[in-house]
Amino acid sequence: MFSKAGDFLRRHRRKFLIGGVVAGGIYVTHRYLRYRLEQWQAAQMQKMLEQSRREQHFELIQSTTDSTVFSCVHRLRKTLDQALNIEELLEKVRSKPENRIELWEEIKIRLITYGVVSVYAESLLICALRIQLGIIGGQVCTNSRPSKMNKIEVHKKYLEMTQHFLNQGVLDLVREVKTVVVKAFEHIELKQTVTPDDFLLAYNFVRQNVKVIEDAPTYLIHESWKLTCTNPDFPDFEVLNQMLAETKDILQCFDCLALLESLVDHGFRDLQELVRRSFVFLGLEQCPMVKVLPALKTQTENRGEVFVRDRLKSDSSINFLANVYEAFCNEPPK
Repeated sequence: MFSKAGDFLRRHRRKFLIGGVVAGGIYVTHRYLRYRLEQWQAAQMQKMLEQSRREQHFELIQSTTDSTVFSCVHRLRKTLDQALNIEELLEKVRSKPENRIELWEEIKIRLITYGVVSVYAESLLICALRIQLGIIGGQVCTNSRPSKMNKIEVHKKYLEMTQHFLNQGVLDLVREVKTVVVKAFEHIELKQTVTPDDFLLAYNFVRQNVKVIEDAPTYLIHESWKLTCTNPDFPDFEVLNQMLAETKDILQCFDCLALLESLVDHGFRDLQELVRRSFVFLGLEQCPMVKVLPALKTQTENRGEVFVRDRLKSDSSINFLANVYEAFCNEPPK
């Protein structure tokens, strides 16, 4: 019996060898494929976790940006109230002085300037804070800057850009806008009968002659703040300088200019809607300019944060922040 088995093995030895090699190859291949599959699954899981982490971090950045914009808008209103001081002029008018016509003319210019500057300043704030917190968020997410850098101090100094804009840039904006508003509205006398279309024509003139979008870096990156960034005595001033250069580049890029254009366009439509509501409030289709001003002042004061909230929720605004954030998340270490 054993001799027959031995003969069988000898006769089919080649087949057994080939079969063993094939079986071994199948086993090795199976183990290799299983190993690669486990590697791929682990990589996919890591990718999903990383994507989830980024999404959660981005949502936090977006929420922080929005709340910061609202906080800055409150401060902007206070700055404009102090700079234009319309209430003081109204108090003088109530005492019926001899120069009350001149005072009403000044109220007209300041009231319209207030609305226009609000639109430009709010638009600049939205863009600036989208850029700043997008850059900071991307750096924090990937630690793309050297670890020895004091990030908290650098980021704190970097965010002072917005404070300088609210302190000085807004005042520069008031002077620029007021000059153009005078040219657009000075020919409309207080007793002259006006309609919403008269405001539309004047607002279009202002829109075409105030170059805020093109000069956004000039207003936002104020010279006094820029000097502190280039001060070698400040630790990590080179990093701050780099962030300043990156901010300026983004402010001048097509996506940012398109967003600013969209924000300002919506803002001027908002101003025209305030005019329309003023005439509706008066129950008139046309009336003397002086009669419109008190109603327009009320509408301007009640404007609230609707414009800012709507613009922050717009796809273009959110996508812009996402693009800045992703760009600095993917920035190679320096």
